[in-house]
Amino acid sequence: MNKKTKQRMAMYRSVRSFLAQNSAEWQNLPELVTMVSDFNNLLAEHEAALVKQGISTKPLTDDKNARLEVIKKQILEGQTALYLYAKRNNLYELRERNKSTLSKLNDGGVLALSLVGEQVRLDLEAYGTNLDSFGLDAVKRSALLQVLGELSELATRIRAAINTRKQSTQSILFTERRINELLKDELDRYILLLANSSAVFVNGYRNARMLINYAGSSPKAPEPDDGQAA
Repeated sequence: MNKKTKQRMAMYRSVRSFLAQNSAEWQNLPELVTMVSDFNNLLAEHEAALVKQGISTKPLTDDKNARLEVIKKQILEGQTALYLYAKRNNLYELRERNKSTLSKLNDGGVLALSLVGEQVRLDLEAYGTNLDSFGLDAVKRSALLQVLGELSELATRIRAAINTRKQSTQSILFTERRINELLKDELDRYILLLANSSAVFVNGYRNARMLINYAGSSPKAPEPDDGQAA
């Protein structure tokens, strides 16, 4: 959740809390009751989308931390064997694409590493039986192929998580726009009509509508629209 979203969420929750605590001021106004209900429903939807976004990649973190370093070392071992074989047999392209170091493997994320892993897998299929004398016997090749499959599955899960996060972000932005529109175009305008009869309530609502500034400066009210309440 970015800073702007935090500010707006704090304001939305402040408005929800204020309206709930002062329901006696509006519960006999049917149209306002509907607006408040719509606002609460949208805010609940918004909060659910934020939770979904927050957990979309969390299950992957432990997997990466637990296994990634081991996978990199095994990939490097396979690339070293392929490089040495290619060097001895004047296979330039095979040599160049397997000229790797651990620092190079560390440069990219899981998705970049999975592309390297896929190429290593293809090279093992083509040249694997020639690598026994270069430190990569059948047992090690089998173990390497197993972790390459694991890496491929992890990359697939990360891609799915990225897509889920993008969808969640779109949903969050859409719902936020709907909430802002409801506040600015309906609730703010209606509640302003109560200024003469319920001034304390209106002022309290306006205070609840202040955006909280996490940088430490004064709260900021939303900009007025055509002379209406912010």
